[in-house]
Amino acid sequence: MYRPRICSIELFRKCCLRCRMCYMWNAKEETDIIDENLLYDLADQLQEVLIGEKEVVFSGGEPLLYENIVNIVEAYSQKGFKVGMASNGVLINKDMAGQLVEAGLKNIQLSFDSSSKKTHDFLRGVDGAYEKVLKAAEYLSSHKDKISICAQTVISGANIDEIVDTIKFVRD
Repeated sequence: MYRPRICSIELFRKCCLRCRMCYMWNAKEETDIIDENLLYDLADQLQEVLIGEKEVVFSGGEPLLYENIVNIVEAYSQKGFKVGMASNGVLINKDMAGQLVEAGLKNIQLSFDSSSKKTHDFLRGVDGAYEKVLKAAEYLSSHKDKISICAQTVISGANIDEIVDTIKFVRD
């Protein structure tokens, strides 16, 4: 009998960007939010159904907009889960990077759609998103012995000609 090892939890559909490939930013603030107490109860339930190295990945929308996300990361980490997150990176400053790592975040996927500022900001729908995700990567990299960082790219007609350059940029 197969049992899963990983669970992805979409906390809600709010976001601070206006990505052209996604419309979660248009969700109403009060809709689709998972109650915080339910998240703590879910951790206990997942202990029973997941096997092996149990992993939980928080996503959204933008999970860093979720109130008390650092406490939730810490609670899951303390229960033995390998905790990950998918984030656009724009809300990660030096302090937040430290808090997330201290809480036990083990991996993070940062949205990075192009090595070109113009293309990345166009796709993410907000000027300045490019600089913010690069700073987020820098802040998180100062904890590279405790967290794994990867770039998550949505390939589209707007960036397909830049993908090889983007991969080289991220790798370097």
